[in-house]
Amino acid sequence: KQLTDPDSAKFDEVVFNRPKGSVCGYVNSRNKFGGYTGKTMFAVSESGDVYLDPGDLPTRVPGITLDELTASLKALDFLIEHCQKYEK
Repeated sequence: KQLTDPDSAKFDEVVFNRPKGSVCGYVNSRNKFGGYTGKTMFAVSESGDVYLDPGDLPTRVPGITLDELTASLKALDFLIEHCQKYEK
């Protein structure tokens, strides 16, 4: 649901974090212009929630709302907690 073109998704370095019950890895998919966006870290929680690395979202999007910033930080916190030891 979070990808513009889910059918184009290429997954890499996907691992299962058994203690946390989460799946982590990288995804690369096409954007609305048809080009690939580059590898983005993702995590899927035990309950099925999907978190994508927000990258530099707060600094590159003028006028970001507090809700958007909070969601970005929540995603980043989840990735750090669940996937950090798998980061290369």
